[in-house]
Amino acid sequence: MSHGSTFLFRLMCCALVAAALAAAPACGSNESPTAPTTASPAAATPTPSPTSTAHGSASFKVDGAPITATSVTATFTAGILAIGAGSPAQNNTILSFALTPTGPGVYALGPLSSANALLLVGNPAAGWNAAVGIGSGSITLTSLSATGAAGTFSFTLNAATSSITPGTRTITDGIFNVTF
Repeated sequence: MSHGSTFLFRLMCCALVAAALAAAPACGSNESPTAPTTASPAAATPTPSPTSTAHGSASFKVDGAPITATSVTATFTAGILAIGAGSPAQNNTILSFALTPTGPGVYALGPLSSANALLLVGNPAAGWNAAVGIGSGSITLTSLSATGAAGTFSFTLNAATSSITPGTRTITDGIFNVTF
């Protein structure tokens, strides 16, 4: 596989893993997740806008360093919205997240949430994530339809293994506008 093909394969795999994690029930809980809160008008898309790709656009900051995705993938199948965004030119950085939205609103990552996020950096990749019981953050959907979604996100991700430094990564100023 070429370097570009390998990167796209990793991006798709991250989106699929995020979708699978969103589909898994919350461990140790028989409670239903709470309904999303209504998105506030203050959740407007931050500037600058990300560069558009064939499946939409996404950008975010990792510990303050800006990443503009040159590869974006998104699916909305069986009630699971999965988005993957990456840039091979920016240290092979790939971010994916998934959630089970019921419409526009704010979706928190936390103990009772099926939402999750995964960050891979480098080659070979080091990984950080947020899922049931680890990490935190939120995804704000400003629009959701059968053909696309848009919104913002921010996460605090924990290292996948204790040997990864730094132990946490902070994702801020995340924006996306994707098509399915």
